[in-house]
Amino acid sequence: MPFASFKNVQKRLSKIHKERSQPQRRHHLGILPKKQDFRLRAKDKESKSAKIKELRSKALDKNTDEFYFNMCNSRFDMEKGHIPLDVEKSYLDSDIKSSFYKNVTHLQYELQKEKSKIHQLESKTHLLQSESQNPCSRKTPKHIVFAETYGEMVELHHKYAEKVQVDETIFDNVSSSDPSSEDIYSQRFNAYKELSEHLERAKQLKYLLRQHEAKKSLMVCSYSRHIY
Repeated sequence: MPFASFKNVQKRLSKIHKERSQPQRRHHLGILPKKQDFRLRAKDKESKSAKIKELRSKALDKNTDEFYFNMCNSRFDMEKGHIPLDVEKSYLDSDIKSSFYKNVTHLQYELQKEKSKIHQLESKTHLLQSESQNPCSRKTPKHIVFAETYGEMVELHHKYAEKVQVDETIFDNVSSSDPSSEDIYSQRFNAYKELSEHLERAKQLKYLLRQHEAKKSLMVCSYSRHIY
């Protein structure tokens, strides 16, 4: 018989190990504890004793003059630990009014800054727009010329047509040779984007300022006394 077959037969015929159960007369005591249960219990006891030892050493090394705000803002319970106290801080009416007026003045200052920035950006965008306009699209001043004869009128028409043709060729040459037109358009786009952001911020500041003004009027009405 080969050795591998002998090992298989030995495994099959060997006695299966069974854990000893609780005897019948001790069933009222519960399940019989095994070695693994004792090991887990011992490990748990060791970890708890180590934690208690660490806490004792911390308590011995603690500074008696040490202070935490949690000592004043909470109370200690043996079961629940630190319980926070519901202490609301009270403010005087004068403090509330002064802080409110400070907020209003700060909002007014920020709105003034945004307005000045918007004015600068508007002038910048107008300047870039005037630079990017082509000469043909600009409005040319009117110049009325009177001709005495028909031949003089035809000659003036020919001169005007030649002048318009020369202006168009000059503009085409300048626009084809000028690489800064794309830079001007990109600058215009960035300037308009920044301008829209500042306009939106100014709108929000105006809304907040109106809210604060309404609250201010309500505060004045509540603090004012009735005169009979």
